[in-house]
Amino acid sequence: MIRIVLSSSMSVHAGSRQSGAVLIMSMLMLLVMTLIGITTMNTATLEEKMSANSMNNNISLQASESAVDAALSDTNNLVLALNSSTPISVSTSLGVTGVTSVATIKYLGSTIAPGFSFGNNQGTFSTYQFEAEGTGSVPAANATSVTVQGIYRIGPGGS
Repeated sequence: MIRIVLSSSMSVHAGSRQSGAVLIMSMLMLLVMTLIGITTMNTATLEEKMSANSMNNNISLQASESAVDAALSDTNNLVLALNSSTPISVSTSLGVTGVTSVATIKYLGSTIAPGFSFGNNQGTFSTYQFEAEGTGSVPAANATSVTVQGIYRIGPGGS
């Protein structure tokens, strides 16, 4: 038989009432930690979306600049625009799935070439002015960028 002996310092109060303050504080701490966790997850999700949008906008900008560069690097496109009354359209294949790029080249007119405005050579050379507009897009992300660039070429004058 086991006997339990209580000393005077180990008295048991059978009728004591517990108020549950520790339980309430624990529940409040758990609620605060849950709210902090949910807020952190929402912030991380929002930052991920912002990063994806920035990346897709950058891709569409690169596509529009590539379209302008590709269209202007081929002098045949400039000749076509020179002889056309409407802007010509040039599609560019970037080799990337889900990204489109198109450029239009418009002939704006001609002026006297720089350096040949005075003297006997006036009219010998002309400056042919063009405007190229490139549009790059990532349709899946609804991201579109437009780049406009002016260019001129010096060629034989039309006098």
